[in-house]
Formats: sequence, C-alpha cells, structure tokens
Amino acid sequence: MSEKALTTYEKFLATLTPKQAKQFSKEQKEFFILEMVFAAQEFAYNPSGLIISNLEQEAESQEYGACRFDLGQKHIKFRVAKITPKKVGQFVTFWKRMGDGPIMPYDVNDHFDFLIVSVRKVDCLGQFIFPKNVLLQKGLLSKDGRGGKRAMRVYSVWDITESLQAKKTQGWQLLYFVELQPVLDKVKIQKLFL
Repeated sequence: MSEKALTTYEKFLATLTPKQAKQFSKEQKEFFILEMVFAAQEFAYNPSGLIISNLEQEAESQEYGACRFDLGQKHIKFRVAKITPKKVGQFVTFWKRMGDGPIMPYDVNDHFDFLIVSVRKVDCLGQFIFPKNVLLQKGLLSKDGRGGKRAMRVYSVWDITESLQAKKTQGWQLLYFVELQPVLDKVKIQKLFL
C-alpha cells in the first residue's frame, strides 16, 4: 500500500462514527485490517529486515483486527486499537475463549512472543510492540489461572494525557512504541524484537 493510500485510509477512519463503522461489511473490515498489517510490513518490517509469514485472522475480536503471524522466529498476536471519541488514547481488547466458554485473559503459557497493537491518528501510524514478559509484569496476562486483563487503553506519542494514571501508563507504554509514519525508527523496531 502506498504512503498516499495509507494517509487517505487514515483520514477516512478518523471521520467514522462508531455507528458508521458497524455498518461496514465483514469483508470491508477484513480488507482494512489486512491493509494495516501490510502497511506495517511495507513501512516498518521490510525496512527493518523482518518478514511476515503464516498470517491468519483469528475468529474472536475481529472488530479489533485480531490476527496472528510470525516475524522471523517470533510469534505475534496483532490488534488494531480503536479511537474513542470521549477519552484520550485508544482502546483494544486482548482475550481468548475456550470453546463456548466465557472470554478470559491470555495466559503466560499461551503460544506467542509479542502483542503488537497498531494505532493511528490522521496522518500518523504507529505500533506498540509489547513483549510477553512485559504484559505479564503489567498484569495483562494471567498466570496459573489468576490475574490478567481482557482489554487496555494505549497512549501513543500523539496523546496528551492528563490523569496521573494515564501519564503513568503512557510512560511505560512508550518504551515499546514505534512510530511508522511520518518517521520510522528502524533501530528501535529491531531492538524490540531481540
């Protein structure tokens, strides 16, 4: 996807209300989500020497672009955060379901190495690249069936946080944030995946 196409897509997304977004067909949503993955491939991973393989959409959390893929030898869970009109930051879910049972947080023993959360704001595109051990330290994963969370709010460099909790959360999250547009930090991407 070209830079011009990505910018047009980002501007389009920013104009949608939640009600309008729900009116999109499943195929249209899947197309936009795949565009986010392919944009990351074009603007971030390829220039950093990382190649996506084994891309699969997940059955649950499709409204957040839930998919999984490999980057080299690393196993990735991928989500696209949603812009919420009344709160700073963006919201994303991150959970699993066993059969027909209730939703539950991912566990430290689940098969993945990183959670990547893609965020956008008009002409800006970025990703949080959270290692599994950090998700555990921050209480987002369960361990031995205890703890964990099913969702979180993420705060990129473009977000101006005001509450103490949001500032604290943004502080640790930015250690794992990479801006893809307008400027790419290839060195940081490579370091995060080591």
